[in-house]
Amino acid sequence: RYETVAAFLGHCRSNLPILSSYLNTVPFATVLETLTAKSCALDISYDRLEWFGDAVLKLIQTDTLLNSIELKKWVTCLHEGDLTALRSAMGANDRLMHAAQNAGIDRFILRQAMGRGQWAPKCLDLWIKDDDGTKTYVPLDEELLSDKVCADMVEAILGVVYLEHGYEASFKVADELG
Repeated sequence: RYETVAAFLGHCRSNLPILSSYLNTVPFATVLETLTAKSCALDISYDRLEWFGDAVLKLIQTDTLLNSIELKKWVTCLHEGDLTALRSAMGANDRLMHAAQNAGIDRFILRQAMGRGQWAPKCLDLWIKDDDGTKTYVPLDEELLSDKVCADMVEAILGVVYLEHGYEASFKVADELG
């Protein structure tokens, strides 16, 4: 678990500077909680942070819809039911999963219970070099992540940033994640 959190923080330092700047002050145990799915069968999981993050994401989406210069002209004409549907589409699990994948953070989710001798880092890539010199990628983990697990992690990240640093920080992180 320590290695996964350390690798996640390193990835953020290299690729997500805004998120990294906020995670620098978050306790290590809280970052671990942010990355831990309930299926990991630990005493902690991201469920609480995901709940906060879901609410923060809805606020960010509402703020974006109502204050966007490009959208303002036609958003003001929509019925509240249409606005809710539009906001729901913005935060759909598949959209959040793609944001997690594009940011490269999906590979750090802790989702399997770890038994003695069963652990392998999720952030390793395996490349097999053929006789002709071409490389073929072989995933070490055959299990595919569900849209929901990836979406929950994104929401947990927004939740922890909101709780530690407030709305403006979570808005910046959401923008960086896409």
